[in-house]
Amino acid sequence: MTNQKSTEQDRIKNAAAVSCRYSMHTMSFCVRLARREAKVVRDKLVAYCEAEGLRYYEHKNGWADTKELIFPGFLAYGLNSVKVKAISKDTGGIYFLQIKVNPRMMFHKDAHPFVYIADADDIRKSLDRIQDFLDMTDINGIPKGAFYIQRIDYCANIRLGSRQEVEEYMRLVRKGLCPHLTTRKEEYSKTQGRWIPTRNSFTVYCGSYEFTVYDKWSQMMGEKDRYKAEDIAEAEGIVRVELRVKRNKVRYEKKRTDCESEIEYLMKTAEISERLLDKYLRECFGTGCFVKASKAEELIRESSYKDKTKERMCRIVRDTAKSGLEKASLRYEKKHKDFYNMMSRFNALGISPITIKQRSEIECLEHPIEYIKNQNANLPE
Repeated sequence: MTNQKSTEQDRIKNAAAVSCRYSMHTMSFCVRLARREAKVVRDKLVAYCEAEGLRYYEHKNGWADTKELIFPGFLAYGLNSVKVKAISKDTGGIYFLQIKVNPRMMFHKDAHPFVYIADADDIRKSLDRIQDFLDMTDINGIPKGAFYIQRIDYCANIRLGSRQEVEEYMRLVRKGLCPHLTTRKEEYSKTQGRWIPTRNSFTVYCGSYEFTVYDKWSQMMGEKDRYKAEDIAEAEGIVRVELRVKRNKVRYEKKRTDCESEIEYLMKTAEISERLLDKYLRECFGTGCFVKASKAEELIRESSYKDKTKERMCRIVRDTAKSGLEKASLRYEKKHKDFYNMMSRFNALGISPITIKQRSEIECLEHPIEYIKNQNANLPE
């Protein structure tokens, strides 16, 4: 009986520890409406906004044949956006009420809501706040339980020691490997006159998710009109790992975790976030730490691998230093066809084929998972 009680206490303790390291930042809820319901919801939101002096506007997308009535005035209430969306179809229109939520903005407006991420209690209370919003705007007949999760952004923050460390870390992660069936996100460079991989992030995407590792301070500086100076200052040294999961993957994960309701699914945020973020971090960067190329090759030469394997591993290190792990893998696969076996050998040695600049003062940087566990910056100190 004592062992049983101890096991249960350990489980709760471990769950609490995980919830401090892994969580989410924003989520979007959605409910499908009948045409008449959509009109009623639109009218009530418009009436409330006009009575309170809040702005709203309409946005049309001719290519997608959609029309949205957007109510951005509820940000102070913790709702990033509220939309009534209509999609035209041959068989008639389809209507939705969409609400995007930032739990930190909801409950901690004055405590850096855009830098840190939600704790379990904030997530639990978010659906109740949506019900309060529906009551406040006199939208009857749509209970909070009718909403489904359209998108959720899982994330974790890590804090590095200096701007030099952050810049070198971002240089390293930008050399990562794209997971299977994903595409690297690019941005247009006016100076180079071409599309290049995003400069302050490593971002890959597919139809069901977008995975990114980025410099939080640089992202906020690029949009500094949106943020307070103290929020931007607080973001210095933070690298964020984020997975933006879309509806089809939310449904898959909900089924996989045997969740029968949206609130039950939200209560497993930390567990799901840890599993998914760790999965993509391993796929993109292996599991070892980042060292200089000379140190990596030294460890490879001292290993018990066969000489042919050592030469191939050293070649991967050199190719990765020149053009990144994705191109190094493609070059390797043209000849040998066992790149992922090679990655497992790097993992066994505890190093990544992605290496620190030889002239850098930094000798070693840990894998993101190690920093998430030991240098976490999810919540204010």
